[in-house]
Amino acid sequence: MTIASALRSTQLNMIYARIVCGFASYVFLLSLFQNIPKIKQLFFVNPVGYLTVNFLGGISNHNHEGWVLWHHGVKIMINDSCSGVVFYSFLFSYVLYSKLEQRHNLFLFLLLCYPLTIVINLCRILCATKCHIHLSPYIPERYHLALHMTVGLIVFLSGLIFVTIILNQFNKKESNV
Repeated sequence: MTIASALRSTQLNMIYARIVCGFASYVFLLSLFQNIPKIKQLFFVNPVGYLTVNFLGGISNHNHEGWVLWHHGVKIMINDSCSGVVFYSFLFSYVLYSKLEQRHNLFLFLLLCYPLTIVINLCRILCATKCHIHLSPYIPERYHLALHMTVGLIVFLSGLIFVTIILNQFNKKESNV
């Protein structure tokens, strides 16, 4: 075995390890949130609901299922389905995959996944609410869910692209050191 083939083998093993760790963490986190819904409620639904109420104002009610808020005549329900745990799981897995090889600041970046998820999910809810308020009079009701899902997709993708750009900048700086 030559040195070059040994290096390629080591690099391939590291890539495989990163993929396996990223995928395993994604599956683990999703199953954790599915099997222990209290975690989802306490750490994702409640903070986002609280922040949404404080940003939008209006009449709100909080119960065991989540938050209900009335804003400009629009009923906003923040419950398990809009908790952001799938985005968090994906973001956590992506950061783990991206930073595993260098391991520099890995723990810090993994910790930042949680507040980033809360902020990005809050932006998603605020954008979806504003779009619903301003666009729903002009589109048929059967398309309201599609509008909601499209806004969510755009905001979550934008957040993921933002995180990717930041991680790439940090990875470039760390490889130059």
